[in-house]
Amino acid sequence: MVSAKLLGVTFCSNLKFDEHVKNILTICSQRCYLLKCLKGQGLPAKQLNVVFCAIVMSRILFALPAWGGFLSYDLVAKFDAFSKKALRWGYSSELRRLSVLLHEADAQLFG
Repeated sequence: MVSAKLLGVTFCSNLKFDEHVKNILTICSQRCYLLKCLKGQGLPAKQLNVVFCAIVMSRILFALPAWGGFLSYDLVAKFDAFSKKALRWGYSSELRRLSVLLHEADAQLFG
């Protein structure tokens, strides 16, 4: 399998985005460590959510209409599980399901 990263999106020769999802979730998990440190330093929940949106959600939403439609159920479930963890840990103020994010991104792009 051959893959290439173009403008931050990893495209594979088999038109699957497993590698791209793995890269995104790895980056987001690393950024959650920063959020853990900020929470430990006493950053209020509202500001923690702002930082979460800025450094994590922006990474997930980047070019979502380009690759989101190619995701299998398992890959969508991985994103949703990450979102549930972020909510449980107090980094996010709401549960953000990938299917809803994709629908909103498509509506904004094509609306």
